[in-house]
Amino acid sequence: MKGRQIQYSEQELCFIKSHCTLPRRELTDRFNAQFDRALEVSHIAALCKRKGWLTGRTGQFVKGEASWNAGTKGVMKPNSGNFKKGHVPQNHKPVGSERINVEGYVEIKTQEPNVYELKHRVVYQEHFGAIPPGTNVSFLDGDPLNCAPDNLIAISRAESLFINRSKLSGLTGNLKVVAKNLAAMNVKKHERAKAV
Repeated sequence: MKGRQIQYSEQELCFIKSHCTLPRRELTDRFNAQFDRALEVSHIAALCKRKGWLTGRTGQFVKGEASWNAGTKGVMKPNSGNFKKGHVPQNHKPVGSERINVEGYVEIKTQEPNVYELKHRVVYQEHFGAIPPGTNVSFLDGDPLNCAPDNLIAISRAESLFINRSKLSGLTGNLKVVAKNLAAMNVKKHERAKAV
């Protein structure tokens, strides 16, 4: 009936006005049964809205009326979505589990609940001791998935800066070790020149 105005008789309007406090579904059903019409809930609701015939419900509690959840402040009752004590989720990974992060590095779970560290740094620390501050662990073959101890090398940020500026960052294997040693000498030279 969209686009056409619905005509109501005076008797129909009086019926709707006198029963406007009913829920709109019930009002529509009663109206259609009484007057043998086939109107939808939206038609009756629109008429009541236009005429200002409200249901009288404000959505607020009347003073002195108790709400359905009165006295349950702070109470969380168990439901189907709650975990039981000791429950282990399906996607739980034990300590030692590995994953590849968005940058392509392998991460290893080192603590519960979800503490992950870069695997190449963990392996380096296990085999060569603590990583000095301001030092990065790099891969000799350039493959971030190869975390073997003989593939890892510690390069300071100053050395890394020299290697990148000299366009030596693409080197792999023994050439990377040579580039690191060259960078270390250059950093020492720069530090001595700065001290004088």
